[in-house]
Amino acid sequence: MEGSVFEERWGLQHFDPALFLRIHRSVIINLAHVRELYKDIHRTFIVLDNGVELSVGRNYLPNVKSLII
Repeated sequence: MEGSVFEERWGLQHFDPALFLRIHRSVIINLAHVRELYKDIHRTFIVLDNGVELSVGRNYLPNVKSLII
């Protein structure tokens, strides 16, 4: 993938929390590459600059919501 998506192998402590956010147990995203956030009936998704759509895990939804409020 193009560096916007990183499958976690180390943990979030290796990343600057102002630049990166965990949105799923196995996904950390670079906030500079977020293009869109949308919700369907059951789930919330983040769309990255490269068009990749990622589902936000329900346990990480409060963190995502805190960024947009």
